[in-house]
Amino acid sequence: DAAPVVLLTTTDTAVGLPPHETTIMLLDDPNTQALLDAYSDAPITDTDRTSPLLPAHPAYIIYTSGSTGQPKGVAMPAEGLTNLLEWHRSSIPGGPGTRTLQFTSISFDVSVQETMSALLSGKSLVIPPDVIRADPDELLRWCDEFSVHELYAPNVVVHLLCDAALRRRNRLGTLRTVAQAGEALTLGSPAGDVFRERRAPLLHNHYGPSETHVVTAYTLPDDAELWPRVAP
Repeated sequence: DAAPVVLLTTTDTAVGLPPHETTIMLLDDPNTQALLDAYSDAPITDTDRTSPLLPAHPAYIIYTSGSTGQPKGVAMPAEGLTNLLEWHRSSIPGGPGTRTLQFTSISFDVSVQETMSALLSGKSLVIPPDVIRADPDELLRWCDEFSVHELYAPNVVVHLLCDAALRRRNRLGTLRTVAQAGEALTLGSPAGDVFRERRAPLLHNHYGPSETHVVTAYTLPDDAELWPRVAP
C-alpha cells in the first residue's frame, strides 16, 4: 500500500520478508559497501539534497489503526515533531539520571515521543525483556529493580499495573510519571485507588490522534477526588 521506492535491509532480514515487488538494497552486500565508500563521511548538507529541508517536510510516516477500520498512512511534518519534543521537555522535565521505560513498539506512534523525548533530554531508555513486558507484576518489580521513573503505556496496561501495585501494597514504586496514550483513558478503580495516594506519580492523559503527533495533553489533578468523571 505504501509502495516504497526502495527497501533498505540486510541479507538475514530479507530472507524473512513476505512476498513483495519492492526493490531491495542490502546494506551488508559488498556492492552496496563499495557504493557507499565512494561518498564522503561528512554530514549531508542541502547541496547534497534535491532541495533544502523545510519544517513542513515529513519527519516520518506511520500507519494509524484507522478510525474507519482501514489503517491509513499519516505523514508527520518535522515542525510538529519539534513542537512536541519542546513541549514535552517543559511539561515533563528531567535529564541525566531520569530513566524511561522503553515499553512501546516502534510500529506505534507513541514510541516516537517516548524514545526521542528521552534521548534528546539526556534521559536513559530502559528496555525490558518480552517475558517481563507481558506480566504486570513482573514489570512493576522490574521497574523497581532498575529504578524506572517514567512509563508511557495504553490505558489497559496502566490499569493492569495499578492492579499489581495494589497487590504489592507499595503502589507504583520508583515511577514518578505515568502517561497514558494509544486509547481512551478510563478513570476510576484500580487507577483511582493507586493515584489517590499522595506518594503516587502524576498521571497524564496523552491520548490523541496520530495527526497531532500523538499528544493532546491533560494532567490529572494530584488529588484523585478532583478527577473528572471522564478524562478530557
